[in-house]
Amino acid sequence: MPETWGYNYTRDASAHLISHIEGADAVNAYPDYWERHARADELISHLLGSEPCIFYIRRQGPGRNSEYEEKWKLIVATDRDDFQLPLKLEERQQTLQLSGIVQRDGTGNLVLNAINLVDLEQGRVDSFSLPQMIFLQRAYQNNIGIPETVFAEIATMPVCSSYVPTYDQIQGWEAYLGIQHRIAENRQFYVPVISYNYSASAKHITFTVDAALATSNGSISITLDEFWKRTEKAINEPLKFLASSAEIRNRRAGKELGKIESVTRNTNQIRLRLEPDIVKSLRQDNFALPETILLFFKDTGSLAQIQWQGQALRNLRLGHTHNFNLSKFFFEASQARPLEKTIQLAKEDLFLGQANHSQLAAVEAVLAAEDLILLQGPPGTGKTTVITEICYQVALKGGRTLIASQANLAVDNALSRLSHHPVLRPVRDGKPGSVSPEGEPFLSENVIDRWIQNTSAECENRLLKHQKIIQGLLPLLTSLDKFQAYLQIEETFPQQQHQLLDGKTYLELERQKKRNIHAQLEARLNQIDSMQSDLQNLIESNSVFFANQQIKIEQLKNRKTELTLALCELENWQLTANSQIYEVLKRCLQQRHSLTEALISLPLQVQTIALEACQQPWKQYLDECQLEINELIFQLNECDEVYKVGNKIYWLLLQNPKILINIEPFEAQVSQIREQLATRINSQHHIQAINLLHNYSSTTIADINQSSEQRKLYIAAIKLEAIKREYEQLIQNNQARDWESKLYKLTAKVSSAVAESAKDFLNKLQTETEQMLLLTSESQDNLQATLAPLTILSTINSHIDSELESIREVANKAFNEVTELSNQVREIEKQVEELELNLNNFRHWWLGIYQKIPNWLKPNIDGEELFNLNFLRNIPINFELWQQELEQSEAYLNKWEPTIQRWIEKLRHPIN
Repeated sequence: MPETWGYNYTRDASAHLISHIEGADAVNAYPDYWERHARADELISHLLGSEPCIFYIRRQGPGRNSEYEEKWKLIVATDRDDFQLPLKLEERQQTLQLSGIVQRDGTGNLVLNAINLVDLEQGRVDSFSLPQMIFLQRAYQNNIGIPETVFAEIATMPVCSSYVPTYDQIQGWEAYLGIQHRIAENRQFYVPVISYNYSASAKHITFTVDAALATSNGSISITLDEFWKRTEKAINEPLKFLASSAEIRNRRAGKELGKIESVTRNTNQIRLRLEPDIVKSLRQDNFALPETILLFFKDTGSLAQIQWQGQALRNLRLGHTHNFNLSKFFFEASQARPLEKTIQLAKEDLFLGQANHSQLAAVEAVLAAEDLILLQGPPGTGKTTVITEICYQVALKGGRTLIASQANLAVDNALSRLSHHPVLRPVRDGKPGSVSPEGEPFLSENVIDRWIQNTSAECENRLLKHQKIIQGLLPLLTSLDKFQAYLQIEETFPQQQHQLLDGKTYLELERQKKRNIHAQLEARLNQIDSMQSDLQNLIESNSVFFANQQIKIEQLKNRKTELTLALCELENWQLTANSQIYEVLKRCLQQRHSLTEALISLPLQVQTIALEACQQPWKQYLDECQLEINELIFQLNECDEVYKVGNKIYWLLLQNPKILINIEPFEAQVSQIREQLATRINSQHHIQAINLLHNYSSTTIADINQSSEQRKLYIAAIKLEAIKREYEQLIQNNQARDWESKLYKLTAKVSSAVAESAKDFLNKLQTETEQMLLLTSESQDNLQATLAPLTILSTINSHIDSELESIREVANKAFNEVTELSNQVREIEKQVEELELNLNNFRHWWLGIYQKIPNWLKPNIDGEELFNLNFLRNIPINFELWQQELEQSEAYLNKWEPTIQRWIEKLRHPIN
């Protein structure tokens, strides 16, 4: 589960973060430290996002006040599967590292003194790291610290500074690794291949090389003897090849062929035992060696081990180990002669108060040593600090110290740390040309000038100290009434805030009660309104139903009248129906048009009623009539066709008069041919028969016109006579007979059937209408009797209107009360805001006042403790002491400031 940690800043931590991320110029945009802190909060939130992060927590060592403080380092984890690095850190390819101070007793919060973005590699776990899911929040805003359970768990972890080796300890190993690295590089070689011998069935390959062109790194030549020595030392080591020398600089280039099996100097040959995958690829033709290749050997194993050992040493130095005792295992001093007596120095006796424990122990050991003592420390561990402190402590005892080194720079560096002090009078022995700029001020010809500069600076510092006292104390001591007012506000603020918040809570509860009442009334209003709506719908539906029944009765009465009128029209129509229908049918026969239903016009009222009822009971009789009249028309059409073809035959005979001869002597032949024609055409339809006769006549006339023989002409004339007689007989037989009598019978039949069916249809509708009218009238009477008692519903509806109006008044009153309570709540919130604003203004004033007080005159507290009520109550205790300091500084400046200023001026400008 994530834990919330509170944090604050030291004065420069936030500025360093802003400078690191936004540039040094960006710090100037935030002149006040609290503005810088706020900007740093935004930057941290921007980098970490809104979700908690997993931090690795390391106990680095004791703080400035080692008894009460401890240094911790927090770094966002980069090596966990259960935690995704925040997006902004992922984009930067860096992780966030926080360095801070915590109280050993677990009180307070994390005070950040350094915030940095570091490489992702530093976000990995080690034996000094404890993973914690943390959500960071400013303690100033939330008054939170470090959770007790987490603090207790971290307190069980080893202190990193107690176990990691010094940089000087690591340096020896790194030097050793450097030597090993050079040895490994002296084993490598590159050599071009002249030819090679390989059999598909073998697992070996022999290369003939150009040893004269061998190099150590692709560019530096080596002798033949050196090349073969390196080659012989590489037996049983893997050998790789490059396609060309252009690939030498590519570290990833090269493919391993196999291990060197033997070397033959006199033939310039190197025999390799191929790797199994190379053998397989060569046999399957999946791989082929280039024509020109470059063999090379690198002691990859040794180089890799050296690289790993170098990384291990770096991890050891940084404390990134999985066993925190590892450094002791490597660097345990066991043969040193112990000191017979010891000297202990107090912190206040030190020249450099920032000396750490190991530096202080080194100084004490030097002071206690009778003859010689060896101090070992890699660069950066504070040897110069130790030298400076030794010089000071020896000078206090009246002694002198000689600083010597194989490098002038080391001596000058040590001298530069010897700041101005009455007991220290360092002199540099050397020539100006051989001394660095740091050592030049200590040369004998420059030492007086250095003393004058340091002395004038010391005088200025004394004046500056008293000036700072006045500048820091005067604003407070001249505003004691305002401080008392501020203290009064701090003391009364919690109670006033509590009273206002209690009042706000009470009003909010009352408002919620009124809201509940208003909601209940609104629900009641909706319920009654729904009931009234249903009641009104019932009243309206009864009225509508009764009116609909009345309308239905009127409609049935109108229907009955329409049916009576239709029967009368039908009787009148029937008087003239025969003559009308006969004329229609006769006209159809004469014009050879089909009979349609529209030609027979029934009474309009009858048609309207039939259309409304979607019934036509007479339609079947009209359809039968239509079939019969159409049959008659068809027969007449056939007769017309027969007459038409007969006319053609007649005209053929009429247009050929030369064939008309006296046929009486040949009557018998005419009859014979006619019988033959009759036999042929009797089986045919009339139209087909007349067309056949027309064809015979056309053919016979054509034969006559084409022949001049008398005999053929007589035979043709006999045929024509027979055709003429048969044609006349056919015309006579196909004349329409008795169509008028058929037409009269059909007319009578149709008019009678149509009239009867229409009359039956209308009578049936009239009977049904009368029955429905009777039933509806009875239903209307019953409905009227049923609805009579329901007239009270209107009275109930009026009562509901009155009830609704009463409830609405109560609901509106409740709503107004809720509004008034909301206004009161907002007023209290405004008062709380004004109260907090007033407190913050006073706190801002107090913060500015307190920051001006010199640090040596005020307690060393965290930023949050500055507004602590107990701390504020104890501030007046210092007023008397501060007043004395102020008066002493004012008196000192009044008495000595002009004199010291003149003295400084003379020191800097002695000629004047």
